[in-house]
Amino acid sequence: SFHGRTLFTVSVGGQPKYLEGFEPAPGGIHHAEFNNLDSVKALISKEKTCAVVVEPVQGEGGVMPADPEFLQGLRELCDEHNALLVFDEVQSGVGRTGYLYAYEMYGVTPDILSSAKGLGGGFPVAAMLTTAKVAASLGVGTHGSTYGG
Repeated sequence: SFHGRTLFTVSVGGQPKYLEGFEPAPGGIHHAEFNNLDSVKALISKEKTCAVVVEPVQGEGGVMPADPEFLQGLRELCDEHNALLVFDEVQSGVGRTGYLYAYEMYGVTPDILSSAKGLGGGFPVAAMLTTAKVAASLGVGTHGSTYGG
């Protein structure tokens, strides 16, 4: 998957071609197989997992939608392990799946959702949407940036 071009996001994406030049990668990031809940179960732990990041519809991976059972299973695992479920909907969001956001067609609500591309209609705009619980944990200025492109 592809989640951006910062040190953290290229590390989360797990594609060596994008990580080149950003080394060394942060530790503690593990990659599971898309649509394979068992591969996630083998990696997730209450002690070491803070979040699971996934594209509900993989863009760069070949426009592959997640199986509903996979996303439902991720939600259950994250709840069980007190981890955040993060959906990257930069490519799939803003009506590109027939829903405003792809998560709506799955009935699985993430804790954090990233949105961009279609949101700006060609302008460089991005947004992070969260549940009220996650938003309450953010202090003033901790979730913004002055990087405007």
